[in-house]
Amino acid sequence: MLLPQLTIWRGLFCRRAERLVVRLAETENEAYPQVIAYLNRLSDLLWFFGRLLELRAGVDASVRDEAQRRRMVASVVIDRARSKINT
Repeated sequence: MLLPQLTIWRGLFCRRAERLVVRLAETENEAYPQVIAYLNRLSDLLWFFGRLLELRAGVDASVRDEAQRRRMVASVVIDRARSKINT
């Protein structure tokens, strides 16, 4: 099924890449607005396709929403810990 792959691609690749480019822009004092915008829109597109597939498959979105919230919180905690280690 394509749905889990879209979620993984969105979370692991697009959002992580977006955060890395933002950090790179902050540390190098250079702007990468086109890259950041592209990654953000790509992530939005993958999210949209994922929700569309869920709708067509009859998936209960409330289960996904709770799991997604937990992953997001974990991702933020991990990113903050990595930032402290790298500084």
